[in-house]
Amino acid sequence: RVMVASYKLAPDDPLIEQMIERFDDPETALSDRRHLGFALSKVMEDTKQHDQVFKYLHEANALMRKEFPYDVAMRVKEVTDIMAFFDKIDLPATKIACTTDFAPIFVTGMPRSGTTLVEQIISSHSTVTGGGELSYAFVAIDKLIRDLVNRDRKVFEMAPEEAVKVGRTVEARMREKFPGANRITDKGLKTHEAIGPIRQILPQSKIIVVRRDPRDSLVSMYKNSFAEGQHRYTNKLRDLGLFYHTFLEILEFWRKKLPGAFYEIHYEELIGNPEEEARKLIAACGLEWEDRCLAFHENKRRVQTLSVRQVRQPLYTSSMKAWERYQDDLGELFDVLGPEYDPRVTG
Repeated sequence: RVMVASYKLAPDDPLIEQMIERFDDPETALSDRRHLGFALSKVMEDTKQHDQVFKYLHEANALMRKEFPYDVAMRVKEVTDIMAFFDKIDLPATKIACTTDFAPIFVTGMPRSGTTLVEQIISSHSTVTGGGELSYAFVAIDKLIRDLVNRDRKVFEMAPEEAVKVGRTVEARMREKFPGANRITDKGLKTHEAIGPIRQILPQSKIIVVRRDPRDSLVSMYKNSFAEGQHRYTNKLRDLGLFYHTFLEILEFWRKKLPGAFYEIHYEELIGNPEEEARKLIAACGLEWEDRCLAFHENKRRVQTLSVRQVRQPLYTSSMKAWERYQDDLGELFDVLGPEYDPRVTG
């Protein structure tokens, strides 16, 4: 599985037949069969046997789900609770004195939506250091919320001194990780859940939310084998669609609750008009434009995500509308996403 993720087998490679035999063998251990399923789906895609891809994907994801169960209702409740907790707070009117002027740049969004690419563009700026998936601010806020809930608080109430302390703790951790850095990015995917309180503890921070056609991002997630136990909602098409709806719901909540708190960039627009969109992105980060931001593929910083190959080469369009090859297998996803994204309705 790891090998074929970065290496394309030729259609006549004898290894393919051996993989299929092992996959079909009832004596093959379930965990091995799962890995082979993801590997064979990639092989079928590489060899243009698109009608065979989901045959292996469905089985591999079902095995992953059996090992690592998930109840999407928990996610729905989590997002509902977050919105209820912050609903009665007037965030724009809540000004906290003496907060740090530390200004990290948060990049967030759904997995496989282009967050790694966007962070790479930003971190190619001469004044920015790419931090990757740090999530220090989200973890600190999440702990604070849990502590408040444990104290039977029904509404988010953070004392000014508490906000200052949390903000400076996050700053200290990031500066310790990257001593001497001017601006630091944090590509924590869950940051979008805590946009409001993050802007309170770090009012000078910038938050970039990356959006992408959910059919491409969700199908890409379904096709990839994440670390065991991580992103468990990705192993069922229906759950992927429901999770995406909660993502939109929490974004809309923060958009209304704290207008202008974040900048949205759309993957398709960035690919289609890279210089204009990159310039707007860099401006949204409070930075002066540098041409090197468009040469992001020359940035040699360490990248530890599934998108590492993409950010090592110039922008390409082949990953756009890739879902169309498999639309006959995606009815369950279309049902949840709704008519806007259903080709059976829109044509």
